Amino acid sequence: MKNIVSFVLILILTLWTVSLSQELQTQELKRLEAVFTDKIREQDFTDSFLAQVPFSQIGEITAQVVEQIGDFKNVKGKDGEYRVNFTNGYALTKINLDAAGKIQGLLLTDIIPSVENLDEAVTAFDALVTGSRQGSLLIQKFNAIGSETIIERNIDTALAVGSGFKIAVLATLVEEVKAKKRNWTDVVNLQEQDLSFPSGILQNWYVGAPLTLESAAALMISRSDNTATDLLIRVLGRETIENYLSKQGILLNQPLLTTRELFYLKSRPYKLQAEAYLSASPEEQLQILIGLANLPRPKLSEILVGGNEPYLLEAEWYFKPQELCTVMEQVKNLELMSIEPGFGNPVGWEKIAYKGGSEPGVLNFNYWLEHKSGASYCVIATLNDAEKSINDLDLQTALSGITEILKK
Repeated sequence: MKNIVSFVLILILTLWTVSLSQELQTQELKRLEAVFTDKIREQDFTDSFLAQVPFSQIGEITAQVVEQIGDFKNVKGKDGEYRVNFTNGYALTKINLDAAGKIQGLLLTDIIPSVENLDEAVTAFDALVTGSRQGSLLIQKFNAIGSETIIERNIDTALAVGSGFKIAVLATLVEEVKAKKRNWTDVVNLQEQDLSFPSGILQNWYVGAPLTLESAAALMISRSDNTATDLLIRVLGRETIENYLSKQGILLNQPLLTTRELFYLKSRPYKLQAEAYLSASPEEQLQILIGLANLPRPKLSEILVGGNEPYLLEAEWYFKPQELCTVMEQVKNLELMSIEPGFGNPVGWEKIAYKGGSEPGVLNFNYWLEHKSGASYCVIATLNDAEKSINDLDLQTALSGITEILKK
């Protein structure tokens, strides 16, 4: 009798849990439908969520999604992960509700347009290169036989890539480890000269904090941590990275800027240094950069690169698509390259290696995609606009269409 009572209690608890789960799923479905049909209300979000994302911004984002892939149709999925279907594509989303049914977490992970073939997908990229905007695109396929270029657009032009340059720092570290000059487990200490500005977290750490080279590299790639980047540039040596790039036939970016130096040049207090830098020879530029280290640290509010308009794109890191593909091939197998897979839909890929870069007027995406067939694809896309900012969502959507076709 006791066992029967216990079984009944377990059954009741199980049914109650299922009922709660179904109720939660129904709530999540309704909330997502309201979000993408412009029926969501400010009171449907928690205060903590709205402190991070203003309510007005939510409407702006959903309006962009509708513009990209049409009107809302329905939502499918469960357990907080959903596919929101539209007339011309779908969006992958994650949602989390609190006990009162308010949205405390909402993440749009990818927007995938409906496209029939690669030509149609690439047309969406081509449409983004208008007016003052420059763009480059390279898609290469690798397999046991060799490699072939599938798509190329403006591949002979070096464009600014923002944090995309960090894969070159990582590739140099890989070479140093291969040569047994360094180990991934080597411990280095954070120094004051390494402290940069966001993005990242290490800029808020204390001087002297110990990190392994691998943990610094992981933060540099997955969080695009600028301080971790500058730490690695200091440890490896600016000249070492420049020599590595030269061996790959990459002759720009000499002297190689640290992220901290870029922020100094793009700040109000150091406009004179920036003007001198732009008109100087490489040797003179290096001396200017060395001199910046002795100057007071600008305030975050004085840095002009963090606004909405492009500023001084001449002070940047410049690469051609093939150069980035060459560097990506050197780092593609590192596990840390897959911590943050970017916006690409991981379903259907065996592995994704990714690093992107952006600032107002600069947008760059670098992918190495491994297919279950054994083929791999290097996808490099960059947009530059010296006159106006670039909508990230436009390029993300165009590339999502391309990668969906590649995985078929």
